[in-house]
Amino acid sequence: MEPPRCPKCDSVMKPGTDVCPGCGETVAAQYSPDAVPGDFGAYYCYRHKRAVTRLRCGRCGRAICPDCALIGPAGPRCPDCGRHKVPVSARAVAHEAKMTFRGLLTGPLRYLWMVILFGLVMTLINTCSGMFAQRSGPAPVDQPDFEQPE
Repeated sequence: MEPPRCPKCDSVMKPGTDVCPGCGETVAAQYSPDAVPGDFGAYYCYRHKRAVTRLRCGRCGRAICPDCALIGPAGPRCPDCGRHKVPVSARAVAHEAKMTFRGLLTGPLRYLWMVILFGLVMTLINTCSGMFAQRSGPAPVDQPDFEQPE
């Protein structure tokens, strides 16, 4: 097994250290998983020693089976790396929704929205003018359908 290397400056690090001696960068611990003999690219899960997998944590490099994997926006994570989650703020969600809506009205789609709005206004005007164009005279007098003999 070769010693771990810093991903930033590629200098050799002592096993178990979190700080690179070359650049001083804090590095997540890199693990070399136990390979399955005779199957290239397959490893044993670090928690379930009998589970064969090809999935590795994107942060620390541990082999993880689908039962252990936490899939997030940055890719698969082992349970140790995945528990460091950033809480979601309600203000951030509202801000993102507002910026998305603003982008629809100011981006290249604004002309499409103008055409849709123009069509809606024209349909409304046409419908209302049809209602007001009806005659508003006196109501017709009911007449019998047949004449009675005298």
